[in-house]
Amino acid sequence: MLTRLPLALLGMVMASWAMVPAAAMEALSERDLAAVQGRDGFNFNLQNFSLSGQLSLTYAAPDGSTLRLGDLALSRSDDPDHLLDDPYALWIQRRGNGLADVLHLDLPQNAAGLQRWQAAADLAVTPAGGSTQALGALVLQDLALYGGGVQMSTEPGSGSGSGVLLGVALRADLGALSWRARGRADGSEALTLSGIHLGAVDDNGHFTQQPWALADVSSQPAVLQVIGDGQGGQLLQLKVDWSTAEAGAAKAGLLIDNVRFDSTVNGAMDLGSSRISSFQINYLDMRLRPGN
Repeated sequence: MLTRLPLALLGMVMASWAMVPAAAMEALSERDLAAVQGRDGFNFNLQNFSLSGQLSLTYAAPDGSTLRLGDLALSRSDDPDHLLDDPYALWIQRRGNGLADVLHLDLPQNAAGLQRWQAAADLAVTPAGGSTQALGALVLQDLALYGGGVQMSTEPGSGSGSGVLLGVALRADLGALSWRARGRADGSEALTLSGIHLGAVDDNGHFTQQPWALADVSSQPAVLQVIGDGQGGQLLQLKVDWSTAEAGAAKAGLLIDNVRFDSTVNGAMDLGSSRISSFQINYLDMRLRPGN
């Protein structure tokens, strides 16, 4: 297992990285790697993280049409008072009793809400046999994540019955999510959802200020696996099934402070807030077919 670096040591390592140019990095020898010992995991931070350029994501449908998110831009602001004492944590949980270990990626608690993500991407669609059509841009502003994270493990099995077990917990506040018809820099024609809040709720629909567990490796995992399609081919399946869990699926709430349309022709229109006090994902079966 890996070692969680003490926060003071982590700070020294980060400071050292800041002073050493990339050209000075060298690969460790096998002798050096053999001397590495660990116990718990390690912590890291994404201080001043940003990503932009010609990166794009494309979904291709079986009929040949595509949906593209292009020129992705992603960045994160920091909490200057908690750069080292509230890190991301990657660690391994030993379960014993013949159960596979669990890999955890824990997100920062971000109690002050100052670690915030910004993102933008251009939208385009290409119909089967047709020409590409620009659809404006998606813009995400001030996404704050509070704790939660991802778990990953495996289970014994054979054939299509085995796969990767996943757990996901999420609590998020989002400043605004906009679709801008004239591009990411022009909000004159836009649909904007502002003040989006997602997290766990109690039986009365009140936010508990805790992450919502979409799936849990120990009690009810999501399964990512390859299955047959009944026609000699294969599918990638993501399945969540809480129907056999005694307590049932975890409850979540969703609050949107305001829904707004902006138009140069009709002006601005605020539709006010919207709320789902409590909802659950009891069963999800998503299947993706490989392209040609």
